[in-house]
Amino acid sequence: MSRLTAIYEVEISRGLRVKRAESEELNYQTRTGDFDVNVVLLCNGGGSFKAKNDQHETRLIKKIHLRVMRDEESEPPPFLVNEAGGRDISERREWFDGRRDEYKRAALKILNRLIRFFKFRMKSPNLHEFIGHEECFKNPKWEDENGGSLYSGILELTVVMISLPGSRLLSERDFTAEDDLNLKECLAADIEPETFEEFLSDAQTSILSGKWRRAILEMAIACEVAVKQLFFGEGTIAPSVFEYMEDKRRLRVKVIELLDGAAKHTFGESFKDANLTAFQDIDLLFRCRNKVAHKGELTYRHDSGIQDSVNQETLERWWASTEELIVWISNAKTAVQGEPEAE
Repeated sequence: MSRLTAIYEVEISRGLRVKRAESEELNYQTRTGDFDVNVVLLCNGGGSFKAKNDQHETRLIKKIHLRVMRDEESEPPPFLVNEAGGRDISERREWFDGRRDEYKRAALKILNRLIRFFKFRMKSPNLHEFIGHEECFKNPKWEDENGGSLYSGILELTVVMISLPGSRLLSERDFTAEDDLNLKECLAADIEPETFEEFLSDAQTSILSGKWRRAILEMAIACEVAVKQLFFGEGTIAPSVFEYMEDKRRLRVKVIELLDGAAKHTFGESFKDANLTAFQDIDLLFRCRNKVAHKGELTYRHDSGIQDSVNQETLERWWASTEELIVWISNAKTAVQGEPEAE
């Protein structure tokens, strides 16, 4: 029996923000199936920022090392010498080739769990999951149980990926020591993002890519999905909502109406009561969504009748209000789930 390790070096195009002491290592252990996996986050993003009287630096991670390990019942075949005196590596290449896909799948699984953690928990934008066809997965480096390098006989390829500078925008968070436990849990068990989280993440990327029309649509969809899951999801308050809608003779109620009258009827307090400013922003977001959907225009109309255009400040304000709404929905769900079931 032998211990085999495959090493993958993955580049992240934009970089992941971390706030840690300069000497702190970001090294995490997890397991999937028969494989032990070591994840190392390397702070190699160039510049750093350190606030006054703070021992922690804010830096970027642009490279991730994955060490995927498993016990093998056999060892790699030795090199053979052919009649011409050259090395015959065909058996050795075949041995490694028969294991390469399994190691890659394990690496890919853990890497994408890491990506989802930063995308949905740290709110890092412009992150995409890997599919396994990237150059970094085609041929890893191999080591034996003593850390010695193993030649696989497979042609090695080197990947060079574009690294783009970036700064924290919208709700992006720094990865700090307090997040370590959450990351370890996410590496051990996959994140299943809510549908609204996926749309919200897409909206974040669209904003930073300058695709504002798409961002407006995605933000509005995220709000609508989150709100309707609250009112019409499993185990919930749907009968009370339908009673309200029937009383108002509005069987096709708008999202903004659910957040006002229906919410007050159901919870005793509407989102409008709880956060008037954010409620008004969500209202304007949906008015703009209609303009984008029907006319392709990045405009919206105020209650006063004045028409306004969307700019960066508008998007950032609506983004913050959308997050306020998500928090309110989360609290409302908790309140509903905490109530005893009716006899």
